[in-house]
Amino acid sequence: MKMKMTNSPQSPWKALCPTQKSLQNHLTNMRDMIHAVAMVILDPDTAHPSLLVSENRRSVKWRGLRQDVPDNPERFDCETCVLGLEGFTSGQHYWQIDFGGGRTWAVGVARESVRRKGWINFSPEQMIWAVDQCGSHYRACTFPDTLLPLTMSPGRIGVYLDYEQGLVSFYQPGMETPIYIFTTSFTGKLHPFFWVYSPITLCP
Repeated sequence: MKMKMTNSPQSPWKALCPTQKSLQNHLTNMRDMIHAVAMVILDPDTAHPSLLVSENRRSVKWRGLRQDVPDNPERFDCETCVLGLEGFTSGQHYWQIDFGGGRTWAVGVARESVRRKGWINFSPEQMIWAVDQCGSHYRACTFPDTLLPLTMSPGRIGVYLDYEQGLVSFYQPGMETPIYIFTTSFTGKLHPFFWVYSPITLCP
């Protein structure tokens, strides 16, 4: 993942609510999330060789040493990424990730056809819709990056996908206002996406 920084953060209003359509759908999305909780498990066949996926496939950590695993076409070979096993082509889906105090991660969704080999610029143009933390910086993975108005680590992030509405939104549990909203028109199957240097655990 290449690190690019904008000179200054965008205003919170622009970062949080990029379109009027997003605002109009927001209250409906909050109600839908109650019924959209997905039991996400990780797909070890996609995990970078330096990532160790837990036996129950609900957590993953970076080991620093490459494991002796098959270099199958599904596996990320440069970026320390892993995908969720189940993909989505319709409906609403919500899941939470706990970072355990970690400061280097990215979470979101990626299209099943996302590039797995070589270095990747995380952005919608590369079929990845994600937010990340790198040290004290919080960003939406756009090109160029969009700095987010967060002043401290969220600890947990909720990811909400509405396939038909073309929305991916990110929440701090207990906060009604989204951290960021992507709006687009999806095609193909989407999978939960994780870029891992800090350990992450899927909740509950």
